[in-house]
Amino acid sequence: MNLDHQDQTATDPYLERLVAFIQMNAEMERGLGPASALLRYAKTFEPAHTNPAWFTRGPAKQCFDNATQVLISRLAAGDNSVRYAEGYAMDAELAIPMQHAWLVDADNKVIDPTWRDVADNLYFGIVFETSFVLDLLRIKQSAGILVDAVGMHRHYGTEELFESGICRLATN
Repeated sequence: MNLDHQDQTATDPYLERLVAFIQMNAEMERGLGPASALLRYAKTFEPAHTNPAWFTRGPAKQCFDNATQVLISRLAAGDNSVRYAEGYAMDAELAIPMQHAWLVDADNKVIDPTWRDVADNLYFGIVFETSFVLDLLRIKQSAGILVDAVGMHRHYGTEELFESGICRLATN
């Protein structure tokens, strides 16, 4: 497990619960899977204080599509500062880990095109290179990276292939 997670879980009971949930899932995986990838590469993200002027919220329960659609629209507008992230999030009022996708701005702050009232939510995930996300959309014809364990094993199931898709700027 990432050493940063150990330090953070000692002070955040929600993160501790989330990491324990992910560890339980990782124990059932063979090789690199979504949960083991999260334990190795994920970090926590804070929500942005305000949404950008271009922000639009998509339909509920469509986070993977919402995040990729907004990413594509920002690229079409010439803005490459927004990146796609995926992992787990926990709503402050309902502390249940949920697979989720969101966007991250240039300051590594969460822009969530699906959930409302995100100020106190916990976001724990991996930011991906935009080219990696777009390539997978073309190949799979559907959004979602970690949420699709079968697709993950088929298209980027080795550590090397998976690591090539991680946005390095977001891990510093």
